[in-house]
Amino acid sequence: MGDSSVGIIGRLFDKGEPVQAVAEMNIAGNHLEFWKKINEVANDPWPYSSLRTPSLVFTDVVVSGV
Repeated sequence: MGDSSVGIIGRLFDKGEPVQAVAEMNIAGNHLEFWKKINEVANDPWPYSSLRTPSLVFTDVVVSGV
């Protein structure tokens, strides 16, 4: 129960520096476990469709895509 795949967009960071844009990728796993792996929440709401979503940093999640 709770298994899901969520589309993500944003930036890939390495050692605190932006490396490249990330698009058409997914975070996969148990949705209930995602929130236990959240590391940071920024104060930068980004207007994506009708949602205002801040940057979220997760640790140890499965990411897939091109």
